[in-house]
Amino acid sequence: MRFCITGTGRSGTTLLRHLFNMHPEVFVYHESHWIPKMVEFFGSGEGDVHRLIAVVEKTFHVTGKPVTILDRARLDAALAGRDRMTVREFCDILGGCFAEAAGKRYWADKTPDYGPYLETLQRLWPQCRFVHVVRHGLETALSMSRHPGFRWMASAGEMWWVQPSYNKYFERHPTRDVPLEEFVALWYWRFQRIRDEASRLLPGSYLEVRFEDLIARPAELLKQVADHVGLAADPNWLACATPLVDPRRVQCDALAIVAPRLQPAQERLLAALGYQAAKRHPAATRTRIMRQPELQYVSGPVPAEGREGLSVFACIRNEALRLPYFLRHYRGQGAGTFYIVDNGSSDSSKDLLRREPDVVLYHAGGSYADSNCGMAWIHTLLDRYGHDRWCLIVDADELLVYPHCESLDLQDLTGFLESAGAHALLTFLIDMYASVPVREAGYQPGMPFLDTCRYFDADGYWSETPDASTRGVPSRGGPRQRVFWQDKERARPTPYLQKIPLVRWSRGLSYGASTHLLEGVAFAEVTGALLHFKFFSDFVQRVEEEVQRKEHFAGAFQYSVYAEELRRDPDLTLYHDKAVEYSDSRCLVKRKLIRSTPAFEACFKQKQA
Repeated sequence: MRFCITGTGRSGTTLLRHLFNMHPEVFVYHESHWIPKMVEFFGSGEGDVHRLIAVVEKTFHVTGKPVTILDRARLDAALAGRDRMTVREFCDILGGCFAEAAGKRYWADKTPDYGPYLETLQRLWPQCRFVHVVRHGLETALSMSRHPGFRWMASAGEMWWVQPSYNKYFERHPTRDVPLEEFVALWYWRFQRIRDEASRLLPGSYLEVRFEDLIARPAELLKQVADHVGLAADPNWLACATPLVDPRRVQCDALAIVAPRLQPAQERLLAALGYQAAKRHPAATRTRIMRQPELQYVSGPVPAEGREGLSVFACIRNEALRLPYFLRHYRGQGAGTFYIVDNGSSDSSKDLLRREPDVVLYHAGGSYADSNCGMAWIHTLLDRYGHDRWCLIVDADELLVYPHCESLDLQDLTGFLESAGAHALLTFLIDMYASVPVREAGYQPGMPFLDTCRYFDADGYWSETPDASTRGVPSRGGPRQRVFWQDKERARPTPYLQKIPLVRWSRGLSYGASTHLLEGVAFAEVTGALLHFKFFSDFVQRVEEEVQRKEHFAGAFQYSVYAEELRRDPDLTLYHDKAVEYSDSRCLVKRKLIRSTPAFEACFKQKQA
């Protein structure tokens, strides 16, 4: 084990893990939990390999899904027929398998619940380095109170998840209502226990970093952590990773809600860490809003209780061209209600939406950039109308596709996901384009988007974190990489493609970087794609407008790139001799751009019968 990221939980360890998992040299587990159990069973001696494997397979997430999915063929080959080995040997072989599959040299771990086992881990791996991610204790407690695993721990009187995760022990005890004070206490005691472990570690092996500093100065902090764990701060890695940490987050006054609940010892710890009970740490900017004064109700059936089908959420501006078909398409897929935020449209979008009986329309007149690209407004509506329901969060130019979507609607899909214990669907953007120059790709409102842009790139994609957690879903590449970035010096990388548009929402969830990142959900093994219809002929005008407005990510950097190429070549086209015409979802499955599973195929056959 190269290093271990730990924390109290709900402190930002997942974000740091995601960023380091993009590093070209290291694969980072997402919460293994099983190493202490192995040590409990086998100590420093050798154990039976089949029992070691069984420990991994019997360790579960609170959702009931295994925490680690094994590639048994790869693992069996690496074990080379050995039937006994030490815990360290087995873990190094297994970690090496995951690293090899991801094209990496080293393996590491991110498990907050290894906090009380740091000394044990260092005995196994004397050279291991530890990174403790620290976050304001009150924000951490609030986040814990909304997470099912921490709600269970507080209900059961457990401090850590390692023991309850084994053999689904957590299923034996129900969850009760827990006052917020108990989550504050849970944060306090978990933090103190980690500090206690750290005091016995080898000098120089332990580093504390602030979540707030990661958000405010990501490149600086990533370099600091990379130096601590002995990895090079690769410039390409930093260029790809830091854009995923958007410092423009809206603050909230949640801390004032819990400040009166603090005990003196908890107040002293906050003060020692440099935090104040009633005022945010000055660098903290990530937490999404709980109130959004800019958001104003305009029209629609509120409250939309009792409506069938999942809800669609979107933030739009000047989308009158696409909205008629966007609404028609998702109605045909089983959507029940549309919650749409209009951010100052100057075309007929608002008038069009007011006339739709299933659209709940809000107006937001504030800055799109300052609202985290509209997600602050969307989060407010998700918490208000989407709690404990399946929600689809998409842009007006995005159509969700998945295996057999022509026959299975969104209710069929979410029903299957529920049965599989999954709460979210991973997808990536597939840019669609016409066979003519972009400026000639005319589109008429209400017509199928594919009538105008029916071609896509079938290859040229890659994943920066090609491990089991991303289900093989690409994160970069495609026609925008090919046309606007390839063989060109750019200050920022090509657009990030992974998105998580379909989720069973729960208050306390929080997207990061638009819908590109989402913590605390179980992803389906099935994957999908968002057909992205950005390149109609109106793209040329939109580019010039967005370059002037500077409301998109990083001051509309991507739009400045588009503008540069369009000025250089007014007849620019994305079409090329390897373009593939989209027919149906089968053409994406065949090319392994989206993935089905045997269980999902059985669901499809049952539907057909």
